[in-house]
Amino acid sequence: MIFNFFNFQLIGIKYPVSNLYYEKIKSYDMNAEKVLSSNNIETFDFQNFLSFSDDMFKDQDHLNKKGAQLFLEELSDILDNR
Repeated sequence: MIFNFFNFQLIGIKYPVSNLYYEKIKSYDMNAEKVLSSNNIETFDFQNFLSFSDDMFKDQDHLNKKGAQLFLEELSDILDNR
């Protein structure tokens, strides 16, 4: 794969979504996890992450500034501690 050739690690991220939106999409599967796991690509799932309240979203699936800041802090902590 190209990321092996250029010597970097690819990761998958399931971005946070609002609680209402999550309830609508949680049973919908685009097989992304299957593709990622079959290629041994680590995935971080923030879709139903409890730290993100609905007031952290600009709309159903886009974080506002407050949400984006929390997301970056959480992701940074995870990546720093792996």
